[in-house]
Amino acid sequence: MCALIVLLLSTGLIAQEQVTFSISDLEGKTAEHEYVFSSSLTSDRGDQLAYPGGGEVDVEIQGTWKTLQTRAVDDSTGHVVATAKIKDGDSWAKMGGQKLTFEQYPFTIEQLNDLDYTWHLRPDLGIDSLEAAFRPWKVKQRTDVVNDLAMIWFGSLLPHLPDGPVRVGDTWTGERKIELPFYKLGARKRKFRLEYTSTYTLKDIKKKKGNQIAIVEEERELTVYSGWVETVSFSVMLDEGTGTGMANWEIDATNGVVNKGDYIVTVNKPLLQRYGHDHPVRDAIAYLKLLCEFKLKKLK
Repeated sequence: MCALIVLLLSTGLIAQEQVTFSISDLEGKTAEHEYVFSSSLTSDRGDQLAYPGGGEVDVEIQGTWKTLQTRAVDDSTGHVVATAKIKDGDSWAKMGGQKLTFEQYPFTIEQLNDLDYTWHLRPDLGIDSLEAAFRPWKVKQRTDVVNDLAMIWFGSLLPHLPDGPVRVGDTWTGERKIELPFYKLGARKRKFRLEYTSTYTLKDIKKKKGNQIAIVEEERELTVYSGWVETVSFSVMLDEGTGTGMANWEIDATNGVVNKGDYIVTVNKPLLQRYGHDHPVRDAIAYLKLLCEFKLKKLK
């Protein structure tokens, strides 16, 4: 008998378990997710970037938020459209390791509470958009906080999904791209941009309440990053950043809901330009590190 099993395994007659990803409208249920993030910029050109005290730049933005996600089928395309309401948003800043007061950093994501974002979910891509479902000018303190959140959130919504069934050890690739307007007065020609390619590996398949749970590991190659870091006394735009990252996913393959995950991305040597200035700082050495952890709190 043992010899027969070994023979069957070696000839592939006993098939490995495989998983096929599906995306559903959740049958009217709401998925509540919780997010924690950090975005930190360091550079050697504090004196040229109007960094208080000069020297090395060290600015970190941290925060948390929750979402209440619902889904519906778009009759015109057949795609599932997700709508998520922001809840309990909060963020704060540190400079030189010291937490800033609200007067020094009033641009918190608390301004987005009770506002909605939408994105399209497609079996062949995962997601192909992320947009504010409200006029950005509703956020009065700083309109671009609308896109600050989107840039962090985008990489945690859902990975690029494989075309068909996959087994443990299988890999596939995908691309992600998001471009958002820069609303700040005087910089309307600029764009928030994030583009990266990924290699995914299925690490494990688990079962939970009859559903298949896929454990996926992702390696990211960041090809484009353009963004913004701002406090009251420090405002710098980043452009032409590239880098690498890693992400881990636990996904309910039966309905396309992310149970939990995390990612870390390092943007290497982006161009740095003070807001209101015409040219970037020359020969600046800079790094931006982005981290995000996310998990499903409940689905009901």
